[in-house]
Amino acid sequence: MDDQIFEKRLSKLKQSYKQLPSQTSSDKIMERIKKEEKKKRSFFSAQTLYAASFIGVLIIAGLLGTQLLMRGNGGTGDQPPAAVVPPSAEDIEERHKEIRQLYEDQLTAFDEAVSIADAEQYAFIQDAGKAVADFEKRETYKSNQELENYYNTVKQTVEQNVSVPSEQLAKLRAKAEEGKQIKDEEIISLLEKQRVMNEYYFEKWLSVSLNLHYTDVFAFADELNRTGTDDPEAGPIVKEIKDSGYRFYHEGEGMINFQPDLTLLETELRPSTQMKKYFEVENQAQVTEDGAVSVSPQELADRTLALEDFINKNPNFKYGEKLKERYEFWLFLLLKGLTNSEAIDEENRLKEEWKSALEYVMEKDPNSQTAEVVTRFYNELKEKNFTFDSREQYEQYQVDVPEGLVPAVSYKRGREFNILPLPDKIHKTYLVYKENGDIQDLRDLQPPDIIRLYMYAVVKGDADTAYGLLYKGEGTPAKEEFEMEIKNKSAEFQDISNRVYKVYEEYNEEGDTATFELIFKDGSSISYKVKIDLGDYTSSVVYQ
Repeated sequence: MDDQIFEKRLSKLKQSYKQLPSQTSSDKIMERIKKEEKKKRSFFSAQTLYAASFIGVLIIAGLLGTQLLMRGNGGTGDQPPAAVVPPSAEDIEERHKEIRQLYEDQLTAFDEAVSIADAEQYAFIQDAGKAVADFEKRETYKSNQELENYYNTVKQTVEQNVSVPSEQLAKLRAKAEEGKQIKDEEIISLLEKQRVMNEYYFEKWLSVSLNLHYTDVFAFADELNRTGTDDPEAGPIVKEIKDSGYRFYHEGEGMINFQPDLTLLETELRPSTQMKKYFEVENQAQVTEDGAVSVSPQELADRTLALEDFINKNPNFKYGEKLKERYEFWLFLLLKGLTNSEAIDEENRLKEEWKSALEYVMEKDPNSQTAEVVTRFYNELKEKNFTFDSREQYEQYQVDVPEGLVPAVSYKRGREFNILPLPDKIHKTYLVYKENGDIQDLRDLQPPDIIRLYMYAVVKGDADTAYGLLYKGEGTPAKEEFEMEIKNKSAEFQDISNRVYKVYEEYNEEGDTATFELIFKDGSSISYKVKIDLGDYTSSVVYQ
């Protein structure tokens, strides 16, 4: 190989190399090769030049290959990827302080917006407080990103939970307007808050609604929803209720109440298909009025089948147990009717419209669980010409709910019940009684209110008031012993309040003792007894 051939090959290699990103180390190597080649060229033979050129090609090719491999692997060629560095203790502590401050600020704003004592006793605020406390306990993280992810999760929980319904709804509306998807959990969080705070808003509505005058209850409810009212006292409260996502409706017997406005949520928040279907089910929930079935038996049959279908297709839905409870009730109505619209006539014979509804179920969806129950009931009556032997037999007939649709808490088992925080009326009574210690100050409270008052005093650590509310009968400890016992009961009673779903009341024949079963959503319960003075109708809690 002569000098000209060698120069040409070397020139081609140099041109290929220039097409790669500049790397200082390879530039120096090439420059050194070039200098060495000039110094020794005159002393090399043709064979030596050939060998030298071949070695040069190998060296530069190796460099080019290394460059290409490093480019493909995202390397720089100069240093390895930076190691993940965990956040410092100072960084973690700073985030703790920020979350705590956010929680305190949100709670202050909530207290200012809601005129109720001890608003932090709401279960949804308790959940936020626990999330903050758990975050503050965490002291180590693998990376800054892990810290930020946890911080943002707790921040979202605080902002969502520690806010009044109107503020939470406004944020969801703004998010929807930006084109962002609203998660099912966010809507359910609002619905839960509306459910729990219904008592608070209803107490305010009750204070002004009795002074409102109207002749057409349906038209007036519609007017409240569209424009509100110009009544100076009721107007602001009506606006507050509407802004919180409720709508007014005729409850029956000329009374106007309010409930979550699902049409508004569906229209403005653009929820998922599952939530839309749930809204459809909820909008059909009203099937009774004034002790009677308010829809036709066939319409009730359609709704019952649709409800079964939704429950079975959404087994992990948040409100699954509540819907099973409703299904149990509707199935009972479908077979037996209600007090003012029974399924049988004066001769204990199944009414024709109810019989047709049962036949409709068996024909429309014969493979459904509802049809299985209906068919069994239908065939039993068919053998007796669709007539019960007696009214007693009709009343005692048990409706068996299909497996998988049985609720943890039956619809027969009491009513929904809140314990804490106390509504304004009960809290004012508490303050008066705490000041005077006169049992007569409690005469306007019902026995369930006394249970709430007692548990509130324990949570507040007010041993004097709590002990004053006890029935001083056999088994009641001395005051000093009681004070020692309740020192650690505050968290326990708050937890009971957070978990209670319903209450079942039962009075003895004499009417001087009532048992209150506080029922949790899983079906478990705890009971308290109240003694009632039949002379002045004041109540006191039996020590447990």
